Amino acid sequence: MGGNIQLLCCKPYTKEMYDIQKLEETEHGNREQIHRELFEVYNLLQNVYSKACEKHERGEGREPGKIQIGFMSTLFRSSFLIASSSENSKKVGWFTVTLPPAKSRETVTFEIESDAAVSAQNNLLSRCSEHFEHVWSYSASKGEVITIGRATSLEIEKEGEGSKVDEKYWKEREQAAALNMRLRKRNKNILIEVAAQHPLKDGLYPDEEFTARLDRAIELYKEKTAEGYGVKLYVPGSLHLDFDGVPDEVSLSEAGTTYLKEMGIPEDRLFGNEMNNSYDGERHHDGVYNTADECFIASKIFFAEEESFGQLYSVCSPNQLMRKNLFYMEFGIIPMIITVPTANMFHNFLKELLGNVPYILSEDHNYQGETSKEAIRTRRERLPDYEKK
Repeated sequence: MGGNIQLLCCKPYTKEMYDIQKLEETEHGNREQIHRELFEVYNLLQNVYSKACEKHERGEGREPGKIQIGFMSTLFRSSFLIASSSENSKKVGWFTVTLPPAKSRETVTFEIESDAAVSAQNNLLSRCSEHFEHVWSYSASKGEVITIGRATSLEIEKEGEGSKVDEKYWKEREQAAALNMRLRKRNKNILIEVAAQHPLKDGLYPDEEFTARLDRAIELYKEKTAEGYGVKLYVPGSLHLDFDGVPDEVSLSEAGTTYLKEMGIPEDRLFGNEMNNSYDGERHHDGVYNTADECFIASKIFFAEEESFGQLYSVCSPNQLMRKNLFYMEFGIIPMIITVPTANMFHNFLKELLGNVPYILSEDHNYQGETSKEAIRTRRERLPDYEKK
């Protein structure tokens, strides 16, 4: 209460930030969200300021100080945090050496301190403070400092666009997929793809979110079978690492199909582990490790002549809906999407909307190419012994 916060950072949607995005993508896949991070920080700081104002209005504490954001794109993401107090002569801070394409969490942070009584002008913290003040003043002189208010919003004009969406391409994909579905509309067989979710519970069993999708697929199977359709289910997903880097005991496919069989679904109605590598000769990456892989294999099963499927249902997270639609459209299908929400979902809506979906629309339409950043990233994170393959 009563203190001031000054945040000096790179401005999103500038040439410098597009360069950083491209550099970081060599190691970490799609980094479109790098531009949106500042908006998330802005909203957080605005919330802090609003609560401080409300507390002061109730007669609690001093009047809030200022929260300001200044832009200086050439800082290139080298960061330091400085805290000072008028109540004593000391300043403390933390200096982070950030070297893209590594992320900040993978770099080193040093704690630094200065004391006015001991060579205060000749130490790293004082140097950082002076640098900050110089850059802040220059940023302010260019009109690039924003003061956060309770009702203000952050608006950034883009200096340059990233890759643009090829509307003609996607309209053609939609038309081709719609034609495929019309030609197959009299086929009485249905394929249900149940989007898997990693990691497995205890390395063996579907977690809450995965189980909820499987249960919904069982309901759909019974409903459509009762209506006279021939129904089969595909549970995708190869063997994954958990978040600690330990391989699961079984693949996602095996965990899901085992659950379905235990719940009464006949084994001859199930596609699982045996399908995950069936079409590797038609792409550049093994196994099923992301949403695009799921849709790719499901589409191959769907178009198999011996099956005569007329509809494809995909049971997935609500936050996967747009991505699923785009990938299936890319592979020639207009799917029937059924979403299953749970209290804690793996996929984040804003990340999907602001990062993954624009990336699919403009950069990588199917993740199956040899140089696909997302195919490589997801396998590096999820495929056991990826570097040895």
